[in-house]
Amino acid sequence: MAYLDADHVLVDVMEAGHDNTGGAHRHSPGLSSLVTDGTWLWRQDFPHYLETHHVSLPERFLEHVRSLN
Repeated sequence: MAYLDADHVLVDVMEAGHDNTGGAHRHSPGLSSLVTDGTWLWRQDFPHYLETHHVSLPERFLEHVRSLN
């Protein structure tokens, strides 16, 4: 979670929104902003879905994060 939250915003979108399942969203402002670590790209609200709904991460992404300690 910390890794996904700590990287750089590539495209900052000013908007508000809700969790697609209807619940509260911890990234309500700018939720579709794009974040990158220089190799991977994800929406700013992705950590919310990982934390709240336990979506799966690709094994290649996990290997990349682990390789960076």
